Amino acid sequence: MQTDFAYQCPVCHHDITVADNVIGTVVDCPSCDSPIQIEVPVAHQVDHSPTPEAPRVDYAEREENVLRELHPSMFRKHPIRYVFYVAIILTGLLGIVNTIANGELVAAGGWLTFTNWIQWAISGAITVAGLVLFLKWWLEIKYTTLIVTSKRTILRKGIISRETSEVQHDDVRNIQVDQNMYERIVGVGDIAISSSGQDDLEIECIGIVHPEDVADVVRDLQ
Repeated sequence: MQTDFAYQCPVCHHDITVADNVIGTVVDCPSCDSPIQIEVPVAHQVDHSPTPEAPRVDYAEREENVLRELHPSMFRKHPIRYVFYVAIILTGLLGIVNTIANGELVAAGGWLTFTNWIQWAISGAITVAGLVLFLKWWLEIKYTTLIVTSKRTILRKGIISRETSEVQHDDVRNIQVDQNMYERIVGVGDIAISSSGQDDLEIECIGIVHPEDVADVVRDLQ
């Protein structure tokens, strides 16, 4: 009984089939006519031992996702202070406008009287003072950030010199949420977090919107 074997031409890589009676001889490739030495097929032992698996990396545990990123609220937490600063700015601006309107740029020379200059200077100083106070407060709020990730809670403060405090969720020992009646109505309050390794509160953020929601997120991740 004749058996056929499959070979591949080393020149043109064309698959060819030869009979067992030509093994050990030279035949021409039917595709490229190149002479090919037909060798006896050789069997190789197969190792059935299991291949060691590469160590699995749990990327879900390595990833850290930001769940909350909050800044303190200016108006909700300190409405009186907010209105006071705005009132200072508006008072100064109205004083400037009123001084110009009442001064009438005296006669043909177009110069303000000495009294007008004093009023204008005072109004301008009031406006600048209000703007400086408001801007300083706004920058403090802008550069105070409470971040809750899937692994930790982080508090960052400061514009030039930065201060960062963080507590891993696994280490949280105490979470405090403080709200008076007004703050509960407007949905704002203070939150503080401490870890098991510290006696003091490591994270204290004042005036966060819906602090109870932030506390619930941290508790769920403990």
